[in-house]
Order: sequence, then C-alpha cells, then structure tokens
Amino acid sequence: MGRVCPAEAPSMKKHPIHQNLSTSFVDLPSLIRHLRDLQFVGSIRVELASYEGEIIFTGSPKLRAREHDRVAGRIAMGEQAFFRILNKARDPYGRIHVYQSEDGRPDEDVLIDEMILASARQTLFDVGDRIVHHFVNGRVLQEGGDLISLLSELVATVDKSLSMSDLNFSVAFANACREASWQFPFLEPEKGLVRYEAGRLQVSWPDNDCELAEAVCEVLTTVFRRLKSEGRLVEAFESARQSVQMLAIRNLKAYERLALSEQVARLLEIE
Repeated sequence: MGRVCPAEAPSMKKHPIHQNLSTSFVDLPSLIRHLRDLQFVGSIRVELASYEGEIIFTGSPKLRAREHDRVAGRIAMGEQAFFRILNKARDPYGRIHVYQSEDGRPDEDVLIDEMILASARQTLFDVGDRIVHHFVNGRVLQEGGDLISLLSELVATVDKSLSMSDLNFSVAFANACREASWQFPFLEPEKGLVRYEAGRLQVSWPDNDCELAEAVCEVLTTVFRRLKSEGRLVEAFESARQSVQMLAIRNLKAYERLALSEQVARLLEIE
C-alpha cells in the first residue's frame, strides 16, 4: 500500500477551526499541548514554500506526523518527521491551519509511525515553562542554561517517570554506565566522573560537551532497551518514553542549539 503524503486529500471529513495563522505568532509546541489536553481529534497542518507537514490527533494518547519536503525530495512519517515539523514551524514565513474531524475519527488510511505523548498540563498561552533547578558539581543550573542542565533534566525526567515501578533507577543508570564505558571510559562508575545520585546528575568530566551528550544518551538508551525487554517493565518503559517526548517538545529550541535533538530522537525511536 502506498503512503499518502500531506499534499493529498485525507479521507476524514474536516472542519477548519483556524486557517492561515502565521508561524511568526503561533508557538506550535504550546498549541499541540493545548489541543492534546482537550482530547482534540483532527490535525494541524504547517505549510511553507515547498514544504508541508501534518500532525494528526487521534483522540487517544497517540499523535501521528507526516511531512512532504519537495526541496529535499522527502516524504517521511513518524517521530523524525514530527521534530522536523516543529523546527519548520519556527520559520516566520509559514502558515498553520487547524482542522477538526467532523466524525470524530482520525484518518486511518495513512500508514505512519505513532508518537505517544503524555497528557500536557500547559495551555496554549502558557508558553513560559517553570524554572527547574538542578545541582551539578555544586552549581545551581536553570533549565535551558547549558548542556549539563539539560542532560540533568533529561535523566531526572526518566527517573521520575519510573518512580512507580520497582526499578532502582540509580543502580540501573550505574550499570548502564559500566556497560557503555568501553566506548566512553569516563563513564566507569568507579571513577565517579559521571554519576546519578539522589535525583541529581553529577558531572566532573569530560570537557567535550558533544562526547558527554552522546554518552548520557547512550546510557539512557541502554536503560530503555532493558526496560523494553522486561515484560513486567514495559509499562514503565512507555511511561518514561512519553515523559521524554513531552520534554523534547518543550526543549526543542535548546536541544537544537546544543545539538541534542538527533540524539534524543534516536532514544525515542526504541521500539
């Protein structure tokens, strides 16, 4: 069965709610959270020159995404497409349209990967996230301030999402560090250079930010794979994955600025 790109007419009946909204004034991640909170069924379409992207709300905790980039010659679906749509929506010369499904059903004719999102607490106009503090090397870091603060928040988010399971995340993190230490020697737990204790990411090394980001994401990937492979922890895995997805939406700009987007996207691709 062939894939249907955003330029083709979808099968579900749609009623336009908003049309021709300028990307200069609309914060797409906040709009997504707002509609998700309302259990909206329909779609958001982002249109720019030679580019179309669509985010589909199914009425369940699942979102779908598809894009058609004519310049790149790419028709893509799934999480990578989702993040690219968010990025494209920052262009000031685009248009955003919101369509509601009249029959309450999403378009089922499109074969795409699904992105599961947790219920959001923020509304459309609540674009100012609260400041989250983390303690790293004795310093108080504010959210979005630097790479270590973002990594600390990422790790703490996974830990918090697993709080209802019987998994000791600090131990799991240390074990994953040991497993990845062949590739990143500074992760060896006995060295104490990178560790997670009492809800805090402690970092004494390395000076290379890119290597640190890659290492921490590799550790979390190892944790995710172990969760997924354990039948009793699959639900915990889904909870952690959902939390990271919402965090990635909120921190999109900071992740892109510090080259974290692709690594976090790969973490989310674990099936």
